[in-house]
Amino acid sequence: MSDYTLAARLERAISIAEEAGQMIIKAREQQDFAKRLKR
Repeated sequence: MSDYTLAARLERAISIAEEAGQMIIKAREQQDFAKRLKR
């Protein structure tokens, strides 16, 4: 039981990390776009 819970928690942590990574990438792209508009 504890092994399953650990695996499930690891899977959830990975998906959260991937989602956060995507959000960071999007935020960086938007920042670059905003900087280009200001010039």
